[in-house]
Amino acid sequence: MSKEKGKWEKLVRRMELLLRLRSFPVAMKMLEKKEQLEEIPFLRRPEKGVSMCQLINLVRNFDWSVGADAEDFALPTCSSILGLKELPAAHSDGTFRSIVWVQTKADGKRYEDAIPASKPDSMKQWSWHRWSTIPLSRISCSSTQIPLR
Repeated sequence: MSKEKGKWEKLVRRMELLLRLRSFPVAMKMLEKKEQLEEIPFLRRPEKGVSMCQLINLVRNFDWSVGADAEDFALPTCSSILGLKELPAAHSDGTFRSIVWVQTKADGKRYEDAIPASKPDSMKQWSWHRWSTIPLSRISCSSTQIPLR
């Protein structure tokens, strides 16, 4: 076991003890190349369109390592939050949210603007296209900072 991984495991176990968590802590990492997903041991990929929340819950509840491309997400909201794609105009102008969640398009736009998300332009400089989530106890590297819009 590497010294770095041992350090993380000790911190995670302490966090679990102090916080009395009901599920596993989760770490997320953005990757540059699809091949990097294949290098992660026991990585699971979605078979059909899923939401980011579903993937995170698989990690939290089942202690799985999961990974996805922008195309693996069922809705554009998930991939836009991660900065993998631009949010479509029907979402960013409030139309999508005004159909069910809010009364007006203006409220829908405010709702969308309030969602923290990585800027697609900032992702292009690193050309990240994939992401993976793993149980925090298995992390073996330092976290990557993701700029938010």
